[in-house]
Amino acid sequence: MPTAAPRLLIALFVGFAGALGAAGVVGAALAAHGGGDGKFVAIAASMALFHAPALLALAAVLDRSRRLLGLAGMVMIVGVILFSGDLATRSATGHSLSANAAPTGGLMLILSWLMVMVAGILIALGIGTRWHALEGDER
Repeated sequence: MPTAAPRLLIALFVGFAGALGAAGVVGAALAAHGGGDGKFVAIAASMALFHAPALLALAAVLDRSRRLLGLAGMVMIVGVILFSGDLATRSATGHSLSANAAPTGGLMLILSWLMVMVAGILIALGIGTRWHALEGDER
């Protein structure tokens, strides 16, 4: 049975996956039917839709490398919020969230995917699951 921290991360990842999925579909509909230049909305929607299933996958395998996959998921959530949020805000208002919101979000998304890659390598080497023994998890 998952401990409180992993259960909270799993709930957070699944909840954000649902929110990002819904936001992505709404954004895609706005880009297609909203009139005007829907370029930014379409990109924001795509990023949200791409990362929603990734968060579901991270929730499903979180127990394999809790620290690294947990951090990767949190960085992914913030990255999508910054990147997609900035593009959606630009489309709606003509102004950015901040000068570097989209580039910072994009870098965070790249970093989160690299963390997932490293976690996969560590799991393949059997290192990810060994950390649980060191953390005092009973398996």
